[in-house]
Amino acid sequence: MNSNRFSDHLNEVIACAEQAAAHYGTDYIGSEHLMFGMLAVPDCTACRLLKEAGVNEKRYLVFFKNCIDHESRIRGLTPRTKELFQRALEFSMVEGAYKPLVGTEHLLLAILGKSESYAMLALDGMGIDTVALTRRTEELIGPAEEESAAAGWQRADVTPTPLGEELLKYGIDLTDRAREGKLDPVIGRHKEIEKV
Repeated sequence: MNSNRFSDHLNEVIACAEQAAAHYGTDYIGSEHLMFGMLAVPDCTACRLLKEAGVNEKRYLVFFKNCIDHESRIRGLTPRTKELFQRALEFSMVEGAYKPLVGTEHLLLAILGKSESYAMLALDGMGIDTVALTRRTEELIGPAEEESAAAGWQRADVTPTPLGEELLKYGIDLTDRAREGKLDPVIGRHKEIEKV
């Protein structure tokens, strides 16, 4: 797991999840720990979305304590939790960034897609409308360019500033070219890309 790809808030959430695991005597970190971490970082997007949906920290804590598995022999992230991070990375790539940054909203969306996870069971148990929460999270992340076109969304035309017009005289807009799929894939140039 490459934490360099994670937003500061997501790294804080992970740190809080690790602290919760240590505090409550477990060696593993599951979806329930991650949601605990989200609720412990009030400035993160996931926390705001959860609170907006009606999630109460005290009620969540009761569920969290009751679902801890002290018999588990797993250390660190559970296999399902690793899948959640992989899915969150995929959600961040949908935004079209060259080197996507995974945020708490991406991880929340990944959790919301796993109905059998303990975090989802907690939300259901609290009567949270997870369908509405999923929709709200998806709206916040934003649809992919192809999905936007299919759904009838159009990218706003950006009027270039005088400086932008000047730059376009001497170069090309690589962002527009990438959106249009006119760039060749970059393979085997990892060092050069990192340098740039």
